[in-house]
Amino acid sequence: MKSATGFATATEAHPELAADAVTQALERSSSDVAQNILLFLTPHYARHAQAAITAAARAGHCLQVTGCTTPGVFTESAWSLEQPAAAALVMNGNISLATPAADSSQPRLSMAMPDAIEQQWLRATRPRYGTLATGNEDHAVGATWGHGKWMVEGRVECEFRNAQVELAVSRGMRAISAALEIDDVDGYEVLLIDDRRPLDTLQQYLPPEIREHGQLPLAMIFAAVIDADTSLEKAVSEGQYALIPIISVNGQDGTITLGASLSPGMRMFWALRHPQTAETELGRGIEAIAARNAGEPEFAVMFSCIGRGPYFYGGRDHDLDLLATRYPGMPIIGCYSGGEIAPLPHGNSVLSYSTVAALAYSLPNDVQS
Repeated sequence: MKSATGFATATEAHPELAADAVTQALERSSSDVAQNILLFLTPHYARHAQAAITAAARAGHCLQVTGCTTPGVFTESAWSLEQPAAAALVMNGNISLATPAADSSQPRLSMAMPDAIEQQWLRATRPRYGTLATGNEDHAVGATWGHGKWMVEGRVECEFRNAQVELAVSRGMRAISAALEIDDVDGYEVLLIDDRRPLDTLQQYLPPEIREHGQLPLAMIFAAVIDADTSLEKAVSEGQYALIPIISVNGQDGTITLGASLSPGMRMFWALRHPQTAETELGRGIEAIAARNAGEPEFAVMFSCIGRGPYFYGGRDHDLDLLATRYPGMPIIGCYSGGEIAPLPHGNSVLSYSTVAALAYSLPNDVQS
């Protein structure tokens, strides 16, 4: 095998876990040396990431180690969201990780701590995909690394050379209403939508099983804001909407308080997080990639929201299962994150509750850079 993954977990965050993951990957690739290593660690390593990075580099006899910490990590064979864990992808074929070339149009694999995200960087014309490097409830900080070194600036990006990288993005939201117009607001409180009480519009469109239950699942329902000149169908199919969480509802006057301030004249629709919609959307994206490319990808890198993986699908990660079933035996490495970076039609964005899958196809020798 040209590329392979390894996964290791334990009750304590020892640097040797990172080395174990790399060693497993090398064994599966039938190699003693790695040309490049993509390494993801859980937040238990954030404060002493360099020791784990160095251990991984020594195990792979390779200085090209790139990656970050996220709340959870996984490969095609295992995942972890609570215990210290390391996931590694070793690359020994034509595809390699490299610093992005100035004139390259290749999508950039980008990992950044939240405070290292700058809008000018994010909104640059070159497509970016990746994850926020964060901690979790017990470990507040995150870390990023490149070229085998912890990055003090909290941000790293690279590209896969000699590869065709194809992206599938699933936001996992089901539109349950028509496009609606905001008529009146007071700060974060929405007073009127389409000349009606906001709560009335929401209850009108809720699926019967939720409406009859009586208790609104606010963590599953969002106001999805769309551009004035974008149709609802296009916004949903292309993921061109901004999700605003519901903070509270007022049953007495029918107003709804959102997590951001909107303005009169803005357009939105009510959206519901929906497992079947999420899985179907990712499946369509993966099949569209397969239709455009001959052969099979050498490996895949996947970034899923921490609220999207096993917690969302009742104990199994259906997104991971879908990709692994479509391409049996293909190496897959990924993260459960607190924010996913993806290139949408209107530009690069930091998403939530989404899954971003990057499939890497090795280019023929005559077209390699």
